[in-house]
Amino acid sequence: MKKLGKYLSIVCTICLMISPISSVNAKTNEELLEYEISELEYFKELKSQTNEELISKGMTPDQIKYIKNFDLISELQERAKLSNEQLKDMGYSDNDIKQLRVSLSKKNINEDEIIKEIRGATLNLVLGSAIASKSKYTFNYSFRWSSCPIFIQDDLLAATWSATGSNGSPVNVAINKSSSFLTVKYKSTGGAPNMKDTTYKWNPIHEYRAAKIQFDMGYNMGSGMSYWTYYGSGKLVLDAVVSNTIYEVYLKFGYGHSVVTGTPSVSFSGSGPSIGMSFGWTTQNEETYSVRYRYDGHKVS
Repeated sequence: MKKLGKYLSIVCTICLMISPISSVNAKTNEELLEYEISELEYFKELKSQTNEELISKGMTPDQIKYIKNFDLISELQERAKLSNEQLKDMGYSDNDIKQLRVSLSKKNINEDEIIKEIRGATLNLVLGSAIASKSKYTFNYSFRWSSCPIFIQDDLLAATWSATGSNGSPVNVAINKSSSFLTVKYKSTGGAPNMKDTTYKWNPIHEYRAAKIQFDMGYNMGSGMSYWTYYGSGKLVLDAVVSNTIYEVYLKFGYGHSVVTGTPSVSFSGSGPSIGMSFGWTTQNEETYSVRYRYDGHKVS
């Protein structure tokens, strides 16, 4: 998936730490990996593409029409009319609210100016270090949105992995479907119903190689009424098919945010050290973690 350059280096990071979970005969490295995505920058990138370029990326005529006709300024103007209390429920700070209203009060302001002046919703994704042994690897992860996204549809987590034994030969490692999960928490605003936490299970695409979770981001009812996923956390657990055979596991892990109508998508490729995954162009992904851990918890790369 194409990155958006250096934008992430200037976005304020919301750092969410994950507490290591103890495991018998397992070791963990304390390092945490994290990155952010910004939906407004990605929307700008998509909208700047020609119809021909979007078609070449696999988008349908309806999706292209949605991108070209989506009025970001009108959408933000509707938000600017909401009360301070409603906007704070949506994750906006006092400074964010002030900037939103000042920017949208200007005459003839365009989308480029809006995106430069307003800090849109950003997502912070954190992947904890492996809790590892020769028979099992556990990865804890979490994400948090800074504020309610403009685009509230279905989002996606995806992972692909490979493993080797002490002699460097491939080892079958399967996702533990009963222990791997995502739990999301919702915020409600404007009188929308309060939503209970929801837990999702990982969906194996290939039991020994890849899996994904598609989850509901919420619903915008209009007039400031919405509920939206602001936080999620869970585990990805990988088991050796034959106990005590893992020497090293290579994992790729990513988050995809839907900015266009339709089902979010990801595809997987390769095997062994050549595993890969690619999110579709309707599904925003800034980067994908690529990490290798040995059975003693030592991070190789």
